[in-house]
Amino acid sequence: MAATLSASKLGLARIEQARKEKGWTIEDDQWLLAASKILHPEQDWQPGCYARGCSESTFKRFLAGKPIRTAVFKAFCQVLELCWEEVVERPPIGETPTLIGNWEQIVNSSLTKSSRTKWILELSTTFETIDEQRLKAIFELVMQLSGDPSLTLRKVDQGSVLLFFESDSEGFDRIETLFTQKQLTDLLGIPIKSVRVEPLANLSPSENLQQLRQELEKLFNADWQAPERLLASSNARSRTDTSTLENSIKRAKEINLGIGQAVVLVIQMTPESEDELGINIWVYPTRNAIHLPAGMQAMVLDEFGEIVPDLQAQAGNNQDSIQLEFSVEPGEPFSLRIILGDFIVIEYF
Repeated sequence: MAATLSASKLGLARIEQARKEKGWTIEDDQWLLAASKILHPEQDWQPGCYARGCSESTFKRFLAGKPIRTAVFKAFCQVLELCWEEVVERPPIGETPTLIGNWEQIVNSSLTKSSRTKWILELSTTFETIDEQRLKAIFELVMQLSGDPSLTLRKVDQGSVLLFFESDSEGFDRIETLFTQKQLTDLLGIPIKSVRVEPLANLSPSENLQQLRQELEKLFNADWQAPERLLASSNARSRTDTSTLENSIKRAKEINLGIGQAVVLVIQMTPESEDELGINIWVYPTRNAIHLPAGMQAMVLDEFGEIVPDLQAQAGNNQDSIQLEFSVEPGEPFSLRIILGDFIVIEYF
């Protein structure tokens, strides 16, 4: 996941007051237009076309105190004429994460799942001013600023000078934040005109969603099957809709939780827009069991391996399912941790 921020309880009160003083309804697209202009003032934003991460659902998450991307959080605060540092939730002093299971293995596995972002850095100059040696120096400087040693320069194009990079999502966020906060205005004396995510091909919205769906297919290996195959011999089949929404991907996997214990994990991913991916997760009993193992826990983790507070549940006695529903940005990594006693399983997405 990209670096995120959320509002504190006191901050939410100040945000709500500022929102009412602004006079716009929650659904008013002026919030998204204003935030987009703050994030990328060089672009001509119009209703229905907003900056990456700016959507009505993201704004509602912001108002509810849920985590959203750092740059977007700061932009919404600026629209509300609030200082973001005065409304942000801060972790308690001395707070440390709870170590469960083999933490080193969990962290290392998480790192291997870092998502990749294709993005464009536009320089206000011409081809004639950039020779091979200077381009190499610019590349090395961008790599250093992004903190991503795997950064690649995919191509160079005209239109000023367009540098097409690919990096991990955190590296792009660092560069984007430096640029939007005016801490990065030039490279080796050459002014930076814009920093932006590379758009999808010039396709219609429905074609873009279909392309995103095809990308989602690549997340699942042979262990993931159609839900009806794993739920066919279980009573759980009657409790879940095994049909798949248009453009959705729905897969199931059997999760072993120790001797004689297993569950079926079902996940559905639905591209709701170019900037939002709806996620539905269900956990069902398997092996003809009627109920989930009592005390089993399921929780969603963000990119840092931290539990998302509103996305965790524990099975009680005679409970036949658990459901967790949320949304992420396309390419935003997350994971699901399932715990039963001392047995821990983590699935990364």
